[in-house]
Amino acid sequence: MTLITDLQYFPSIILCKISNKTSNIIFEQYEFYQKMSFRNRCQVAGSQGRINLSIPLAKGRDQRTLMKDVRIAGTYHWQDQHWKTILACYSRSPWFEFYRDELEPLYRKPFTFLLDWNLACFEWKQGSVSNREI
Repeated sequence: MTLITDLQYFPSIILCKISNKTSNIIFEQYEFYQKMSFRNRCQVAGSQGRINLSIPLAKGRDQRTLMKDVRIAGTYHWQDQHWKTILACYSRSPWFEFYRDELEPLYRKPFTFLLDWNLACFEWKQGSVSNREI
């Protein structure tokens, strides 16, 4: 079975569960970027509720660009901010110590294209849940 899906900033666990049951995954990269989607946003659980994390884009959110060509704005330190937020939200969680050392390099590596970042997030997530029951 082949799964065709968009590529999001840390996609849902449901996508990981479905992707484990498929033989091929095709990520749509020739669609136009859609604002208000989870392609450049994700949410984490904070002590006061949900916290939205957003990756700044080079041409802003109102662009008519193919997803494969969407560039991340290089003038912001968004990876540091996102990593600090994740640490603040999850550093005391009982399971976080097992993932921290694997996840941190993802937030230290520079990315030019949003698609590359999202693919790296998906690959990390797949590796972290591949041997676990979802």
